[in-house]
This record gives sequence, structure tokens and C-alpha cells, in this order.
Amino acid sequence: MQKTHLSHKYEQNLTSAKLLIDNKFYASSVHCSYYALFQFMLCKISEYQQMSFEDISLSMKSKDSHNDTKEVLLAIVRKIIVVPGLDARQIDVLNYQINRLRRKIDDLKTFRNESDYQNYEISNQKGLNSLTVSQEVIKKINEYLP
Repeated sequence: MQKTHLSHKYEQNLTSAKLLIDNKFYASSVHCSYYALFQFMLCKISEYQQMSFEDISLSMKSKDSHNDTKEVLLAIVRKIIVVPGLDARQIDVLNYQINRLRRKIDDLKTFRNESDYQNYEISNQKGLNSLTVSQEVIKKINEYLP
């Protein structure tokens, strides 16, 4: 991945999430874990669509640009890893893997909404879980889109 200001931000947010967890700022750590993943997804879209961040931002002016970003990225994954000649079972496995990524991203977004906007106490476990999900999704996307 090309180094950009946004790629530095996603790396900083991952580091910040770890530091915040270590210092018992769990709600803030969830926020950082989520935004690390979101910024990473924007970087991958920019790279694979050969679009500037400004163009991506302009193209996603819907009510939920975060959901749009997720769907665009998953469409790129699907397009890149679908190989002609896959049998029905292989396509089912691929669809399962992409839907699993979608659920993990949605779960992390839910954690972030709870952390930022709801009157919930955010536990160490929720902070750690959010960081783990973010790291797992980033790792998996890097496998699909090296």
C-alpha cells in the first residue's frame, strides 16, 4: 500500500487503540479501532480504484458513507478474487467469507456507535474485541488485496 497521510492515520489509530486500552480508556480505544479500519478501507479503495481520496469522498455523499465504503471495498474484493471457472461450492465459500467480513465490519461499527453515542460503560473486553476485529479485518483484506 502506498504511504499516504491517511495510511499513517490508520496506523496511528491502531497504535492509539492499544495505548488507550493499556491505560483503561476503553471507549476511546473502540473509536480508534473503528476509524483505523475505516481509514484503511479508504486507502485500499483509493489504491485499487486508482481514485484520489477527494474523488472517493465526492462519490460517497450518501447518508451513510461508512456503509458505502464497506460495500465498495467488498465489491473490489469480490471482483479481484473471483476466478473464472469457480464451481458452485467455491463461490459459496467466497460469498461466506465476504459476508463474514461484512458482519465483522458492521459489528465494529456497532461497537463504535455504542462507545461514542450510547450511555453504556465500555469494558476492557469490548476495547480488546474491537481492536482484534479491526486487526483481523485489515489482515484479511490485505490477503485479498495485497
